[in-house]
Amino acid sequence: VVSYITSNSFIKADYGQGLRSLISEESSIISLVNIDQSQIFETATVNTAILTFRSNTASSNVSVFNAALDEGISDFSDYVKKNSISKKREDFGKKAWLLIDEKTSILINKVRSSGITLESTRTKIRLGLATGANEAFVLDEKQKDKLIKSDPKNHEIIKRALRGRDLSRYSYKTSKYILLTKNGIDVKKEYPTIYEYLDGFDEKFKLRGAQGQHWTNLRASAFFDDFKKEKIVWIELTNKSKFAVCTEEVYLLNSCYFMLPPEGYPIGGLTGVLNSKVIQFYMDTVSQTSGMGTNRWINTVVKDFPLPVLNEANIKILKQVDALVTKMADSPTTQVDLEDIINKYVYQLYGLTDSDIFEIEGATR
Repeated sequence: VVSYITSNSFIKADYGQGLRSLISEESSIISLVNIDQSQIFETATVNTAILTFRSNTASSNVSVFNAALDEGISDFSDYVKKNSISKKREDFGKKAWLLIDEKTSILINKVRSSGITLESTRTKIRLGLATGANEAFVLDEKQKDKLIKSDPKNHEIIKRALRGRDLSRYSYKTSKYILLTKNGIDVKKEYPTIYEYLDGFDEKFKLRGAQGQHWTNLRASAFFDDFKKEKIVWIELTNKSKFAVCTEEVYLLNSCYFMLPPEGYPIGGLTGVLNSKVIQFYMDTVSQTSGMGTNRWINTVVKDFPLPVLNEANIKILKQVDALVTKMADSPTTQVDLEDIINKYVYQLYGLTDSDIFEIEGATR
């Protein structure tokens, strides 16, 4: 019998597939204690898992504890035993291990089967730009004004930028700018004062790995033009969803993602679905997290989100949600009330019962 304590990241993360396969194929898991959203060791800012298994593949159920630790626990072993569930051995294979009870599993499968995935719609999901040197390429208001004053032509390649911290649910605020020195731009010749500004940085900046044809250029990207289009933007690391509609030419940095909405889905309607309690419940259940339990809204997770199918009834509901999201942008003070209405519409889109809704509401408070 082997028992070891480790970070719990391997339980759901893509990079944990190899370890999950090895354990499931070459051993029989006895128990898994997943201590979520609790820092056990003072010097290790990660969530902790305790995995116990034996060196045979005899079929047996697995005892699973999956929760945060309450304060004041006097007997850890007894606490884990009383709050554990039993899961079938076949639930532990190469795919992410979902440490949920049977009732929750049924509800997750119902949500999945109610629609199609974002990936199947061929939606383009993009990560924001990695400049390789934000201290040089990302400007504040004062720096932007100074460069434009030095040469009005500079405004041609100074564009609004969006960072993760600038995003909220249904809204965003930009206070930064990016020097959009794409390949093909001879900065020294065409924008001499910007060249002078960049030349003031040290050799480390000029020799950085993430650069374009010249050290003054950003590294190549195949989707610069997509930033000019209508899109849905969101932050990667956040416990609660933060999707917003962006119809302006704004360039995201790599703490953000964006997507061009699939054909047929109203952009506000889709944003309402993505910010709904249904998707929050789904995300909390299936997603991988950072070391300290924060949800990671990354491409590989978001592309698998189940979307309601586009039939006549659902299109009508999505248009109603779209109108509410537009109204929210015009009157932010009504956001809480409007979100309640949106959630009720989304429950209809997924065909959920009162019992299903009760479980989701309870899990997403």
